[in-house]
Amino acid sequence: MQKKFNQMDLFKTLNNDLNSDKSNSPLVPAAISVSQLTDQIKVNLEENFSNVFVEGELSNVSKPSSGHIYATLKDKNAQISIVIFKSTVAKIKFQLKDGLEVTLKGQITVYQQRGSYQIIVQNVEPKGIGSLQLAFEQLKKKLSSEGLFEIQHKKQIPFLPTKIGLVTSLTGAAIKDFLTTVKARCPIVDVILIPVKVQGENSALEIAAAIQKFNYLNNVDVIVVGRGGGSLEDLWSFNEEIVARSIFHSEIPVISAVGHETDVSLSDFVADVKAMTPTHAGVLCVPDLQELKREVLGHWRKITSKMQTIIKENKLRIKNLEKSLTKESFENRFRNHKLHCDNLEMRLKVALKNNWNLYENRFALVKTRFKRILPLYMQKLYEQKIVLNNQKQVIFNSVGNVISNKRKKLEYLSRSLDLLSPLKTIDRGYAIVKMSKSKELLQSVSGANIGDKIVTMVKDGEIYSTIDKIEIKKEKN
Repeated sequence: MQKKFNQMDLFKTLNNDLNSDKSNSPLVPAAISVSQLTDQIKVNLEENFSNVFVEGELSNVSKPSSGHIYATLKDKNAQISIVIFKSTVAKIKFQLKDGLEVTLKGQITVYQQRGSYQIIVQNVEPKGIGSLQLAFEQLKKKLSSEGLFEIQHKKQIPFLPTKIGLVTSLTGAAIKDFLTTVKARCPIVDVILIPVKVQGENSALEIAAAIQKFNYLNNVDVIVVGRGGGSLEDLWSFNEEIVARSIFHSEIPVISAVGHETDVSLSDFVADVKAMTPTHAGVLCVPDLQELKREVLGHWRKITSKMQTIIKENKLRIKNLEKSLTKESFENRFRNHKLHCDNLEMRLKVALKNNWNLYENRFALVKTRFKRILPLYMQKLYEQKIVLNNQKQVIFNSVGNVISNKRKKLEYLSRSLDLLSPLKTIDRGYAIVKMSKSKELLQSVSGANIGDKIVTMVKDGEIYSTIDKIEIKKEKN
């Protein structure tokens, strides 16, 4: 229980401690070190505030690699630092985060290196809601955001499994209720039990390991995970994240049967099917064989009745056919068929003869028309051939005249070009001078310089030389 302590008492205590080592001077007290002062403050605070209950809002929550949690607890007017050591953190089910209002129990202590005081937290609860309920809501929101509750991940429960895997306590009521229900409904189904702790330390780890073992062995068709009723603390193992993820990753369909109808656990949301109770899980796992037998028997009776009706109808038809198939009726039918065939044969011959005559007349008509038209076509063809030959000759003559005219024009242009060719000038004793590099004609002394190399073209070759002197022709007045 917290001691009653006020500021005046604290002041008196500190004053007495400071004056305990006074010197002989009545005016000047003996000085003490900062460490001594801090130690005395620490002793007085820890003695008088060893068990405090404080509520406020968390801020600046941090969790370094050491595993401890450091934060600030504040209200509108003040704030204080808090420390939650790793051993205490392991007992907290919910997640501490900024903005969360909590009520905590702890001890005031002084952090001497900084000369500040803080609360060493021994227990913490969310304000207005239980810690387990808050942890449940936080984890539910996290798993839902990851899609673990989505309908598309749900697997179909087999209609008639041969083996059922059961994960529950060996001594609880759940196993008795489940086995009783399964054996009463479908005694041919085997149940394989992996006994686990369903509450307490390491229980969640055992449940998750059992689910993984069934998946590894792959020796059952469906897995039932559950226990009987209890408080939220009793059912908490089925709200652990490791159990939820094991159910989600199971390749074998999982039925969650935790507590009573009103109980809700995270395993219910992740599982492929939620059962209200372990007894209900047994109903979901296997059909009632007696009910199946009654249904099969009902179907058998309907099929038998239907078959008997069909047999009676066919027997009656056979009797009617036997009556109609007497020797006299058979001879009459044969005679009628023979007459019908004879009639068809006569009609076929008449039809063939008529068609033959029809096509023969058509052929004769076409032949006559062809003989009459053929000479006309032959005469027309001969006349067209004469016209074509005449046109051919005209074209040949026209083309020949064009070619002759073009040839004469080409000869004329060739002679004219030959007269203008510089080669003809060279043949008459003249020469042509070009620059050696640019191959340009040298037409004036202004285009040459002393030292330039030139090429002189004469009738029978080229002369390469270098300009040593340039003389400009003087114009006569």
